[in-house]
Amino acid sequence: MNDEIQTFIEFLLDTETTSETLFNQAITEKQELYNNVRNGSIFKKIVDQKFQQWKIYYQKEQSAIANEIALNAGNETSDEESESEYEQESSSDDEDEKISQVQMHKKGQTIQSIKQSEIFIDPISQCKRLLQFLYYCQQDYTHLTDLYFHTLDHCVKSENEKIGAVALQQIALHLSDDVNDQKQYQRLIQLLPSNLSSSTIPEIYKPILTTIEILRSRKQTNQDILTVMSSNDLDILYPYKARFLDLHREFRDSTHYFIDGDSLILSIAHHINIDLISYYGNTLHIIFIIERILLILFNQTQQSNYTLIFFDCHYQYYEKENSILSLIRTCFIIHLLKNINKYGLLKIKKFSSWLDNEYIKFIYEEKPHFIFYHDMSSFDINKDHLLSSIALKNLHYIYRLFGNYHQYYHQSNLYLMNKLILTDTMVKCFRIEFKEKISMNLLVKKVRILSSYQIFSISENNDSIEFEKKIYEITNQNDVRLFLYLKAIMNIMETKNDQSNSKSLFNSISQLLVLHVALLIRLSLIDRHLPSKFPSITFSSIFSQLINQFQECLTSCLCSYSSLLSYSKIADIFDGRLFAFTIYQLKQSSSKMRFDSNTMNIVKQCLTLLKFSIDENIFYNIVEELIQSKHIIFATSTSDRQLVPSEKQKIVKISNSFIDNYLKPILSTNNQWTFDFINPDESSSARYEGKYHWHVYKEVGDEISRIRNNDDAYRSSNKYRYRTKNQQKFYTYFTLYGKSLTSRDVKDNQLEIVLPATHTVNMDRTNSASGDKKKQKKVHQTKAEKIIEENKQRKIDKHMVDESEQIINVKDLLKQIPNDNYLKAIEIIDGSLSKFKTSINRFELLKRKFSLQRKYLQLLRKKSTLTNEEKSKLDYLEIDYFATMAEMINLDNIVDAFNEKKKYMEELLDNSPLDREKWYRFQIEKINSRLPRCQKGIPDSRVPDFIPDNWQVKFLDAVDKQQSIIIVSPTASGKTYASYYAMNKVLKDRDDPNGICVYVAPTKALVNQVAATIHYKFGSVFGIFTRDYRTNMNGCRILVTVPQCMQILLLSPSHQRWCQRIKYAIFDEIHCMSGEAGSDVWEKTMLLINCPMIGLSATVNNGDELCHWIENIENQRSKLFPTSKPRQVCFIAHHERMADLNKYLYSNRQLYPIHPIGLMNAKQLITRGVPKDFSLSPYETLQLNDVMKTLSTNRK
Repeated sequence: MNDEIQTFIEFLLDTETTSETLFNQAITEKQELYNNVRNGSIFKKIVDQKFQQWKIYYQKEQSAIANEIALNAGNETSDEESESEYEQESSSDDEDEKISQVQMHKKGQTIQSIKQSEIFIDPISQCKRLLQFLYYCQQDYTHLTDLYFHTLDHCVKSENEKIGAVALQQIALHLSDDVNDQKQYQRLIQLLPSNLSSSTIPEIYKPILTTIEILRSRKQTNQDILTVMSSNDLDILYPYKARFLDLHREFRDSTHYFIDGDSLILSIAHHINIDLISYYGNTLHIIFIIERILLILFNQTQQSNYTLIFFDCHYQYYEKENSILSLIRTCFIIHLLKNINKYGLLKIKKFSSWLDNEYIKFIYEEKPHFIFYHDMSSFDINKDHLLSSIALKNLHYIYRLFGNYHQYYHQSNLYLMNKLILTDTMVKCFRIEFKEKISMNLLVKKVRILSSYQIFSISENNDSIEFEKKIYEITNQNDVRLFLYLKAIMNIMETKNDQSNSKSLFNSISQLLVLHVALLIRLSLIDRHLPSKFPSITFSSIFSQLINQFQECLTSCLCSYSSLLSYSKIADIFDGRLFAFTIYQLKQSSSKMRFDSNTMNIVKQCLTLLKFSIDENIFYNIVEELIQSKHIIFATSTSDRQLVPSEKQKIVKISNSFIDNYLKPILSTNNQWTFDFINPDESSSARYEGKYHWHVYKEVGDEISRIRNNDDAYRSSNKYRYRTKNQQKFYTYFTLYGKSLTSRDVKDNQLEIVLPATHTVNMDRTNSASGDKKKQKKVHQTKAEKIIEENKQRKIDKHMVDESEQIINVKDLLKQIPNDNYLKAIEIIDGSLSKFKTSINRFELLKRKFSLQRKYLQLLRKKSTLTNEEKSKLDYLEIDYFATMAEMINLDNIVDAFNEKKKYMEELLDNSPLDREKWYRFQIEKINSRLPRCQKGIPDSRVPDFIPDNWQVKFLDAVDKQQSIIIVSPTASGKTYASYYAMNKVLKDRDDPNGICVYVAPTKALVNQVAATIHYKFGSVFGIFTRDYRTNMNGCRILVTVPQCMQILLLSPSHQRWCQRIKYAIFDEIHCMSGEAGSDVWEKTMLLINCPMIGLSATVNNGDELCHWIENIENQRSKLFPTSKPRQVCFIAHHERMADLNKYLYSNRQLYPIHPIGLMNAKQLITRGVPKDFSLSPYETLQLNDVMKTLSTNRK
């Protein structure tokens, strides 16, 4: 039992491998270990051992830090010298990075020294886990209560201040859980430091102790925790970590997620362009913005993969704060139910609380991937114009509990709308993760499960039905807003005393409201376009109270009555600005505003129904009366302020065909500009303010000059003889790097078995066979063609001689190897095979290798038991045996390989007699993804290095036609390799020997990789431009860069001539424009470049839409730069993957193969179908086929 408990505790405290989910699961499953009173002493012993382990680790850590400080103090002089030398060779931009790296290196040495001495542990995280476990246990098992307080006491008094802070945080969390046991409460207080105001209290303790004092005072005054806790206190009690990320893929690929409707409404209500205060607000604007957000989220997947949820436990905190908010919420829900959700495309749910059993059942059925909500933390509690500070505090607290509950009790991810950036290709928001779990007891106490406000909760009585019919008959209007307005007015009038002043005022307001709803019905949005400014109107307090009362009653009517009338325009139920502007127009006696007959007919019939007398000037009289009684006050107009002349700004002019055409209509006008253009050569006189680099906070001047120029660094050597040393090192590095990328020099048993192309392998045969044909065509050859042909033949002959010498060397090496050392002999042949291209010599070597493999295979098979190493060698030998045999069959052009080579196949499988099914099953199971692919293409002289597939030939043709191209094909399918043809095309263009090809890669690592490959293929024609350095930028023919730097070049006034030399632009990983940081830069760069472009991607799922977008760009370019027709855009989609992806599950530090079908459930297959990128390896296909056959047989 002792060992079992020890293992259990170690598993709980292993923060590297035990996740929060496994932690909670283990506590639930292993209750028999800690519910037994007898095991209490064992737990105490293990906990004390942990205390000692943490103490020893802390002492070693402090000792290592002290030694490091002493070492650094002794090396100050050498550090200063090396830093000075570095400053001479590096730019200012790299200094910060270098110093930061040095500091991080020194900081890491301390931890590294401890790691080397013993197993690395994290005492802080372990302490948190231990206290969480004991806190959970002591709630139900009193025999562990003393151990819980013993652990707290020891941690508070620990030498390690961070462990002490963890303990104090646990005390605060415990106090917030409303401790009813007075004895426990006193024990918690006794654990606190005696003198809280002492200067010896560590700084890390002070904010936690402040929170504890607030909780103690709340206990004494019986205040609600919602009213006393600040945002900082919540961060201490329920800390979380947050990251601002682009989560477009999560929104796009998630099967389902929830959006909190109440926080969505409140977040949009606080938008800078939304005004709900002036003239009592309006409903349409905010609902329109929310609809746009929902539509953009819908467009991420072209389906509604989210549910909009509303909770009355959230609504209760702002229901009475502002009448327009309640009206918007109710109106929005009904609008979605009646108008948007006609065909069931949008899911809307309303619950009393997220602790309600109905909601718990719903969330277990739906299993949302994440919850999308706003936590109210970004609103200013003291200066908010919509909600009171108490309401915001309550909402902030309840949403903190809301997020914590969904993370820990439903395993949902949490994404916040705070600072949301949303476009069709980007969803940037905060992803948060709580570090402490809130107890269910606290949640139940703080979250009220209210009786839900049901929409249309009141049954339809005969009076309301008759009233509805009567309105329709007399007005002939099928708009439900008219019915709701009249019903709300009548309900309020019934509550007013006939003799009260408010009754008389409301009668006047009611008539204006009837006119308002009539205008809402009759006027279109275009007709309701109002001037941006008109004299402001101030309303009396009683006037405002009655309008707010009307909005509240209107909200109640929306909830209470279900009507058969049209709800199509329910979102536009109140427009305060139109209401105020109507009053302003009625006040203008000179205007004598007239209404059309249909509008007046609606107004007259409704006023008659409300028993108001009708007069031709009724509304003018009402407004005049309200002005005289000072219920309405108009502001006096102010005179325009004189403009103070200011000094004109100086702007560097960017001049190219694209920008000049766009600016021509603007610059041709005679307007007085507030700026002056200056030439790029005079740009030093212009001062840039408020502009910063994309990753460092530095003023933008000449951005290109700020980036280190390696060409200058190479030329600045003090000694003449070493002037090219750095440049030689640079190109040597890229030569070796490029060779490693373009040669198959890595031994990997997972690599595909490649059968050399026929035209390469049979080079000698082809030449000999075609000799007669060449002789026949000699008379037609020009002198240049004869020279080329002779050079080719000379190279072939030299190649044959070289290979003959090399094969003799290989035979000599093999003679030196002992006869029983098969493995070494096979390695020698493998190392030499890459040098042999002619089929005769290659076939001879393969025969010798095959003979050695047969002998080695027989040797291993004879052994009764094999070690793990020998088993691994046998597996690889079987695969290599098959590869050798496959290449020999290919070289020998054998048609019926099974019958002719059956003997060797039986040796390989160790199975005789062998039938075809067993042979094929062996290939699929054992060789699997390494099986050689069938080459479908035919040789193409444009790319002699490989045989292109049909889609690659289509790409080559498009490049020849100067078309823009979008290629969507899987990784390792050859799209990047094919793009080198476009580079070669630019390099060999005789008409424009100064043309440039630009290759835009998303990362600096990929820039270096592509540059190395270009150097290996074409020589030193490349240039590099990244945020770290630039080299050969102005003199290159192929520039490899990143999008941000490409944008700098395109917008640089001094590089416009250079930009006009660009003939082709290649954008690799073009899908980054929809998900990565700086995605907008990709789009801007594509718009600014005026040349054919090539977009490469393996993951774009809407390539046709991207193609249409680029076609639109090309159409716009053809209008700006008059051409006969727009440049064509070629879209190529190739879905066949050259390299299979084998799927694995990582668990307990091991990889386990997993079948792709196992990653999907029935619901996913039914609702979303098979994913577009779904693919199976040969072995996975065989597995699926076997299972389907078994199931089919069992059913029969």
